[in-house]
Amino acid sequence: MEARRQAEMFQPGGVKAILQMPDGTTQDITAGVIKHQIENAAVFERLISALEVKNAEG
Repeated sequence: MEARRQAEMFQPGGVKAILQMPDGTTQDITAGVIKHQIENAAVFERLISALEVKNAEG
């Protein structure tokens, strides 16, 4: 799943997500990216699980 892959990629020691503003200032948004991707993965995992149960029921 792409969200899990990205969350792993941005973990400490990995890639940093740096936001560059129009005025040239930068902000490290790595923690926010990780949090967002983990939340996305959890939502999709719940959806997949619900669909699997629904399909198994019939």
